[in-house]
Amino acid sequence: MNQEGEKVISIKKAASMLYRSEEYVRRLCRMGALEAIQYTEGGHWIITREAVERFIERARRNNS
Repeated sequence: MNQEGEKVISIKKAASMLYRSEEYVRRLCRMGALEAIQYTEGGHWIITREAVERFIERARRNNS
């Protein structure tokens, strides 16, 4: 869990939730479209389940 009590998930899990590739999720993180924190120069990201759910909800609203 992060400091706000949100559950941290892997890139793989986030990709699964979004039905996209892991590289696509990394790209969303780099672009700032998906709330995440890069914690190493090697490209590792901290992503929460809640951030992915917010991203999905925004995408649904934008497509309605």
